Amino acid sequence: MFLIGNNLVWTKEGLRRVNEVESGCQILGIDREGSPLWLELASPPLLKGKEELLIHIILDRGEIIVAPTCELCGRQGILRAEEIKEDDKLEFFSNPEYISKELEKTSDFVHKIRIKGYGIVVLTIPDSYLLGILSQRTVVPAVWAAGAAIIKVPTGGVKWTIERLREIIDDFNVTSIREDHYWSYVEFRSRIVDLVQNYPPLETVISQVLRSNYPALHSFIRGFIDARSILLENGRRIVTRMEEIELRKLLYNLFFIHSVKCVTTLARYPYNHICYIDVSSSDLTNFYERKTPSTIQSAWSKVSGIYRIKEKMYAFPRSEKIYWSPVIDLLLLA
Repeated sequence: MFLIGNNLVWTKEGLRRVNEVESGCQILGIDREGSPLWLELASPPLLKGKEELLIHIILDRGEIIVAPTCELCGRQGILRAEEIKEDDKLEFFSNPEYISKELEKTSDFVHKIRIKGYGIVVLTIPDSYLLGILSQRTVVPAVWAAGAAIIKVPTGGVKWTIERLREIIDDFNVTSIREDHYWSYVEFRSRIVDLVQNYPPLETVISQVLRSNYPALHSFIRGFIDARSILLENGRRIVTRMEEIELRKLLYNLFFIHSVKCVTTLARYPYNHICYIDVSSSDLTNFYERKTPSTIQSAWSKVSGIYRIKEKMYAFPRSEKIYWSPVIDLLLLA
């Protein structure tokens, strides 16, 4: 068995969390020659008791949470997670075209979600994009009582985000901007204040978007990017807080299938660790237009940071009979 945290895996129906995988689900893995191979699971991953101290590995273009004894494929050979060091290189799944072709086979349904206190939101491309931007909303009940809402964005990207909001909300009206060194708070009025006020926990929204069609998921992440971007000379820097693990994982997975190269750096400020994800303007344009270049990506990515994290642990089945190993958040387990 592979002992891992609640990472993301590719299924025939798209991305799923490990704890959402059911028996009969087909999971992407590789065979002994390193070729893609779908395996139908006879039983779901097994939850192993309460939270355990696991290892959280952040790389240039991905991250994974695994048990210390879980083995990954390193440049110099097989490594247990507890042996991995910063600047080591680990092996990734490197064929984005394979996943993109599988996505084309998924049903093109339109998903609806019910938001308690607000009503039904149809996950069209525009509304999914709006939900992605509003993932930055800040809970300030006193402000909502006054008919306003607040979103929290990187200080270097305030102007960019406001321009995007004006494009999609016809009655968007900024009432104040409060800036500090890292983050800024944009207060605005609009008829969508009720949606902001009742916006469910982000984990719930992600669960719904993951079950929708791929265009809705892509549009949600595009909104998230536009609410988190600092403009660089030849690209964009996406700012994430250390604890926003799942959002980064979604970003990495979607960047991968569109052959977008990105580089992650860690800024370790006192009490405020931040992950910066840099991407070129040309690659981001390809991503926004949902182009899928038939490019084999590099199989190796450098470790940027290693942390200990408490999370529920799952035993993921191993299939020795057909020499199958799962692809977990794009990383290859040994």
